[in-house]
Amino acid sequence: MKSIASESFFAENSETFKILSNPVRLRILTLLQQNELSIFEIHIFIPNISQATISKHLTLLNLHGFIKMERRGQHVFYKLSQEKLMTILFNFKKIFNMEENNV
Repeated sequence: MKSIASESFFAENSETFKILSNPVRLRILTLLQQNELSIFEIHIFIPNISQATISKHLTLLNLHGFIKMERRGQHVFYKLSQEKLMTILFNFKKIFNMEENNV
């Protein structure tokens, strides 16, 4: 029988699911999967969302480690954080490989 993961493990992963459950944030992550982009470039792909709203989503994604930002002159470029994605994949595997009676 496998051991039950700690409460903090589930709390942490619950927060990850909350962040990923927003359609705008998922769209931003999908865009960043293809290229690193500035907020202006992201806004071109999501014109119905204001740059201020996109900025709030980018800040949240950055605070939770989903993306990284790099300033170049006056522009900030965003890209996916490979480390965070690997952690998420590892945790998905850990959660869904658990025996049902351990959850």
